Amino acid sequence: SVANRLQRRLAGIDLHVIAADSDAGATTDARVARRSWQSAVPRERQRLGWTLLALGLPVMTLILHQVRGHLNLSSDLLIMMAFVLLVALVGGTKPGVAASLAASLLTNFFLTPPLYTFTIAETDNLVALVVFVSATIGVSLLVDRAAVIKGEARRARADATALARSTGSLVGAAD
Repeated sequence: SVANRLQRRLAGIDLHVIAADSDAGATTDARVARRSWQSAVPRERQRLGWTLLALGLPVMTLILHQVRGHLNLSSDLLIMMAFVLLVALVGGTKPGVAASLAASLLTNFFLTPPLYTFTIAETDNLVALVVFVSATIGVSLLVDRAAVIKGEARRARADATALARSTGSLVGAAD
């Protein structure tokens, strides 16, 4: 290899070979897009998000259905949105999007007039549901992006620490 030939020809000189990433020329966004099907949120948090979704959403819907006469649809949607945002913040994109879609369907069926149908009588209710789904999907994507950035920062910190150690050992060397 080129590195072996250089090392033989340059006797008495230290040669350091640093391997480049196979993605060295690719941008961070391209690398993220290539693995977009994978979430950067840790699996434990994703599991917790799915658990919150599976257990909490039916309970939340039942509670809101029981107090239906005391709250209007806007309040129901805000309470559901707060819960779905919690799922998105904990679990990331996949649980957040699933929670958003499930919550909008449950809200439509149990809380939006006409009740017990998947139809919406008023345009305002349709707009509220669309905004609800859009906002929670947006938060889910932001949480996943923040997890990607956190991982990149962790790797950059490790690289900087390794570089500082190498530099320190070179500066302190007698020869």
